[in-house]
Amino acid sequence: LLVGFIDKEGFCLGLGLLKLINFKELKAHVLTPLTEAEVNNAVEIRFGRIRVREDGEELGLLNRDAL
Repeated sequence: LLVGFIDKEGFCLGLGLLKLINFKELKAHVLTPLTEAEVNNAVEIRFGRIRVREDGEELGLLNRDAL
């Protein structure tokens, strides 16, 4: 699933591919070209609806009801 890293002013710092969410530890594993410092500047991870494989192939849109 495509996600965006949002800063405190509401701007998207960059995109990533969501690999895993651990709700118990409140952690997410995201494949992204952003540096750790850039990720640390994000105050929000915004979920998209596009499902994408690691090789970039789009798998279609996620149903809104699935979110």
